[in-house]
Amino acid sequence: MEPIGASSTWRWYGYDNSWVEIDGRKMQAVTGGGHWGGGMQINAYDMARFGYLFLRKGKWKDRAIVSEKWMQMARTPVPANANYGFANWFLNTARKALPGAPESAVYFEGNGANVIYID
Repeated sequence: MEPIGASSTWRWYGYDNSWVEIDGRKMQAVTGGGHWGGGMQINAYDMARFGYLFLRKGKWKDRAIVSEKWMQMARTPVPANANYGFANWFLNTARKALPGAPESAVYFEGNGANVIYID
């Protein structure tokens, strides 16, 4: 988040009971939503910067922050659900989720209907 000028106030919390052991290290599994004690807590300013980064296909100014390959994976429907892309991307496959928006639109949706929409 630093390269895009975001604040230092955003946080990503795991559930209190979400600790797992991976390769001998204790790690906290993190959820996607900001509900029931876990997920991302972020202000609107940082959300907008995050959305702008992805609108520009992972580039900030002249610098690639997110690789083109990752961006392609994020926009590719997963086998389990054609409306989900890699990581936390929601896709508008067949314009099902957002009928009034183009199929190329993607969005991130959080608790309380906080949405970053990218067209």
